[in-house]
Amino acid sequence: RSLVWVQGTDAAGSDGPPAAARVQVYAPAAVGTLGGVVRSVASGLPLAGARIDAGNWQASSAADGSYVRRLPAGNYDLSASAAGFEPLTVPALSVTGGGTLTRDLSLFALCRVLGTDAESSPAGWSAQAPWAISAGATTQTGSRAWLESPGNYANNANTSLVSPTIDLVGYSVPQLSFDSWCDTESGWDFGNVEYSLDGGSTWSTPAWRCNGDASLRHVVLDLPALAGIAQAKIRFRFTSDTSVVRDGWYVDNIALDAGGPTCRATQGAGNAVFASGFEP
Repeated sequence: RSLVWVQGTDAAGSDGPPAAARVQVYAPAAVGTLGGVVRSVASGLPLAGARIDAGNWQASSAADGSYVRRLPAGNYDLSASAAGFEPLTVPALSVTGGGTLTRDLSLFALCRVLGTDAESSPAGWSAQAPWAISAGATTQTGSRAWLESPGNYANNANTSLVSPTIDLVGYSVPQLSFDSWCDTESGWDFGNVEYSLDGGSTWSTPAWRCNGDASLRHVVLDLPALAGIAQAKIRFRFTSDTSVVRDGWYVDNIALDAGGPTCRATQGAGNAVFASGFEP
């Protein structure tokens, strides 16, 4: 293991700042190769940009779904993840020095459990006044959106947009995504995202909040507490203090996706790690 110093020089001969890194050097016979192709279970198509982790080592899949990683010989738990797909872990793969191990990976897509793009009033959502869908065809989110008030919001606001009850029995790795444009008094007026595990009787502390952020953001939140919950709810709650008001909070393209057995059952068997096939 060596400490390597690197310093660059520009065309004028001026030296830049030095940088350093630790470099581990292995004998060729002590290093093996792990590789394969990452695909979608549902479509069978290759997945580009999937992240592959083997211990402290990483790789990403190319446009054709292929990945390759040189690794010191040893045993590794291999994991793969990609946006919109359920993570996969394959335990105890053995990489031998000088050898090549091929392991193709198939990922299950997450299933859409709940969604609304605010183009029409969605069934089951409860909008506490003055929450409403914007009347115009264009908003800060690029289309019609939910907003907590027409025009500037009021002082002392505490109002919510609440989802219908969501049955997540048989689902895992729930993931909430939405677009947000949050023009509020920074540090004082907030857009809060909260969830309930009991049909709305009690609510979590904010899983995410915004303030003073008048920029379009696409937000993705992992909500593991909702996995397997039969009466889950999500709400977008807006709060303000006693002075200073602004345009407010726009929310659009709300989606809750999840994996798990119920979702996988819609996509086929995929790559089985083990199957007996024994007759009873």
